[in-house]
Amino acid sequence: MHRRINITQPARAFTLIELLVVIAIIAILAAILFPVFAQAKAAAKKTQSLSNLKNLDLANKLYLNDSDDVFPQVEYWGGTYGYGWWGMDLFPYVKSRDGVDPVNISGGIYSDPNSPKPKQIMNYGMNQDLGALGESSIPSQADTLIFGEKGINGNETGSYPYIQTWEWNWTDSAYKAGDKSQGLCSNPNPKHYDLDYDTDANAAWNWPYAAMPRYRHGTCNIAFADGHAKSKTRGQIDWCKNIYVASSNGFPHNQGWYPY
Repeated sequence: MHRRINITQPARAFTLIELLVVIAIIAILAAILFPVFAQAKAAAKKTQSLSNLKNLDLANKLYLNDSDDVFPQVEYWGGTYGYGWWGMDLFPYVKSRDGVDPVNISGGIYSDPNSPKPKQIMNYGMNQDLGALGESSIPSQADTLIFGEKGINGNETGSYPYIQTWEWNWTDSAYKAGDKSQGLCSNPNPKHYDLDYDTDANAAWNWPYAAMPRYRHGTCNIAFADGHAKSKTRGQIDWCKNIYVASSNGFPHNQGWYPY
């Protein structure tokens, strides 16, 4: 009777060169894929922020229907908590309240996922010139900024509820030949934006950095008064066309402040 003898081949180990090749391939794949993942994450945050702004715009439309077409005040003293801002006024009209703190009005659609401080109150700002202004006062709703992403400051709890509209923070001069008697926005070629103010500030309550549009990854999400939201790059926001709204009392700003 023949006995079968099984001969087991010894397991072949990877050589050092083969291991290095595998590690190099993994490193190359990681270098290729990680930026793709980062871009996809940034795109998702941008889309979410646009959705938030559209929902806030919709809430504002509902508010206008109940307020004789007058925009909410940007901020004010008084009310239930002693201090109020537009986010509080729109809260009853916000349909998606998941994650929103009803007292501090933060989180949920009030939180900008693009912001370095998404938990800071007032991630989004309202056009300062629109506060308590009638909707009919806007020359072109499709062109007028109403809400937008804005900068941050060093304060951990809150910021400013508005996008600051003073002319000197936006343009060198919106007057023709610098002559104020010519009227605002008569200069055919004003400098549209002062880039010194489109960044963040580390100091608590630093101003106006935390009250101006913030360009995250080169773009800033903006909601317009007609209900649409869009991403804008630096230089695309025109103060005369997209920001400035004259008030009924004859001053450029409804608070009665001069722009110079």
